[in-house]
Amino acid sequence: MKTITSVLLASIFITGCNNSVEDNCKNGDVQACLSFGKEQLNKNPLVSIGALKKACDGKIIESCLILSDIYFKGEKVTEDKMASFSYKNKIKTLLRNTSLSDLKNLIEKNYMVDVFLSKAFIHAGMKKHEEALQNANNSFKKDEEIVLAASLALMNADDSLKKDKEIVLAAVKQNGSTLEYADDSLKKDKEIVLAAVKQDGSALDYADDSLKKDKEIVLAAVKQTGWVLMNADDSLKKDKEIVLAAVKQNGLALEYADDSLKKDKEIVLTAMKQNGSALDYADDSFKKDKEIVLTAVKHLLSN
Repeated sequence: MKTITSVLLASIFITGCNNSVEDNCKNGDVQACLSFGKEQLNKNPLVSIGALKKACDGKIIESCLILSDIYFKGEKVTEDKMASFSYKNKIKTLLRNTSLSDLKNLIEKNYMVDVFLSKAFIHAGMKKHEEALQNANNSFKKDEEIVLAASLALMNADDSLKKDKEIVLAAVKQNGSTLEYADDSLKKDKEIVLAAVKQDGSALDYADDSLKKDKEIVLAAVKQTGWVLMNADDSLKKDKEIVLAAVKQNGLALEYADDSLKKDKEIVLTAMKQNGSALDYADDSFKKDKEIVLTAVKHLLSN
């Protein structure tokens, strides 16, 4: 008897919750319409679509995305490409005014159903990032969350977009490491790789090997991130200008310099000034050099 009672109570509770969501939707709560529409999609498609349309009219992007997908695939309803495209255009408009956090959430849910919308998402991500840089304080500018939307968008984008130079160039200018997700053909493009390493030197790791021999690109990369000297072609590890720039940014980059430059006093002294621990990578002859050792010790004592 207790079991039957429990089941009845549970049923009444669930029905009450469902009615509450439906009632809230009828009373104009567009988020409730989204929830109710998703819940009813497999149970009662007509009711579901009605609720989703109400949510979409209320500027709930996720609802518009679901409707666009349903009409495009002809699932639950008669296939209607024009209706699908109409919702896509509405989504494109709504994306211009959505918040960065909402944009990120939609991307993480992988609601990019085709190239048209993928491109809209990426452009929206770029725009939001630029706005954040213009309006945020310095500490917020360094927050990786600012560029996450653009990174995720390129990572999840249709392959055709990963070959689109305009899209990839915009992405790497905001977050150089997104070069990882670009098509291999664009990892050989000097303009794109140069933009990427100027924003984040570590992006050199994702560049085509042919560009790791390019002095302009490697110099730009090590000025941003000294340790990426590790990823440079061996020929450039013998280049004094490159190595000097690398150790100036990060003294420990001395580890990746050619042995001939580990004997160069100017380079070793510059490395010691930046990080005394770099003495471990200097030529043994400098471990007896009073000026070098003293510089290294001063740095270590001051940190």
